[in-house]
Amino acid sequence: EEAGVSWYRSFDAAQKVAQQTGKPIFIDFFASWCANCLAFKQEVANNVQLNQVLREKAVAVKLVDKEPEFEKFREHPDHRQLKIGLPYFAILSPDGKLIWSSTDYKATEKMITVLSNFGAK
Repeated sequence: EEAGVSWYRSFDAAQKVAQQTGKPIFIDFFASWCANCLAFKQEVANNVQLNQVLREKAVAVKLVDKEPEFEKFREHPDHRQLKIGLPYFAILSPDGKLIWSSTDYKATEKMITVLSNFGAK
């Protein structure tokens, strides 16, 4: 847990929760050497709206470089940007379909909008 957000470290576990709750999955692909990844971590702590939406409207996942699940996503055609570098963020539906992705850790307004509006008719 960081700044009140409970981050799953397993995509499969997170997806089970997402399917039970109907919430989208927010993935933060992270590396300790990535300055912008660390800046996003601070943003989650300091941005009240982003923090709230990650706690209440999403299933938050943090996948760290060099871990097998991270590599699995890197090989997936939907996540080609991971081959280029970090940071990289993805929002997936509970069934695992890509809804939104970005390499911009400052795109917090868009993250909040996509997560807040997921499932709204």
